[in-house]
Amino acid sequence: MRELKSRKQVIPEYFDNDKLRDRFIKNLTNKESNLDYKKAKEDLEAIHYNKCVYCESKFKNDYMEIEHYRPKKSDKNIQNSYAYYWLYISFENLIASCKKCNLKKKNSFDIKKDRAVYQNEPLDDLHFITSKYNEIEKPLLIHPEVDENFEKDIKINKLAELESDSERVIYTIRTCNLNRENLKEARGVVIEDFKRELEDILSIAIDFIELDKLDRAIDIFKAKIDKFDKKSSIENEYSFVRVYILENIDEFLDWFDIKDREIFEDLVKLSLEEARIEKES
Repeated sequence: MRELKSRKQVIPEYFDNDKLRDRFIKNLTNKESNLDYKKAKEDLEAIHYNKCVYCESKFKNDYMEIEHYRPKKSDKNIQNSYAYYWLYISFENLIASCKKCNLKKKNSFDIKKDRAVYQNEPLDDLHFITSKYNEIEKPLLIHPEVDENFEKDIKINKLAELESDSERVIYTIRTCNLNRENLKEARGVVIEDFKRELEDILSIAIDFIELDKLDRAIDIFKAKIDKFDKKSSIENEYSFVRVYILENIDEFLDWFDIKDREIFEDLVKLSLEEARIEKES
């Protein structure tokens, strides 16, 4: 789960027309949502890099679903379920989710304060009302585009599970089942592949060190780290794993029993320092 800043405060043409406004007014009476979301799907796929905003899995085939951050319908099987029927075509309330996250979340939306209610706002004002409602309700579920600074509260352990001390992150992990087996396996592949790539070049690096060519040893480690870092950009699948590893390298090294650990650790840290200096120069 990453903080997304990709959606500009501009309403797509599909959401900005009289026909849609007429449907919105009709919906306020019958509280039914009957909108064709095909165009909205295309917009959201582009905005969210063709991946789920919660688990970061890339969409394959018809795997994407439009998730209503605040549920458009209530669910008698969910305690304190509530229908935000007037937000069913609020652009900011629609986010891209995979089927597994959406199926697990269903209509769950717990809050810590009072429920927001419809106050006769026109549709145009509802397209970007999430922050206002969040102040009123203090929801537990994270909205990856609206909420800020939550990434620092997410941790990954050596089993590739997401952890946190934050109430909101814990709620979001549980509500979307972000530690299901296929996700742990996918995150684990990222972790193991990085470790293996570094281990594969360790013997070559040691040879350079023995030849008094520390710079060359650092260079080959840095090349691998640079490659790993490039895939940490937000458009890539499971990019948070890479960000977390690079920002918590000591923890990453503690996950494994690595041959020549001291040399390995020194080379990784020296390579990261070289990369940092390059970025700042």
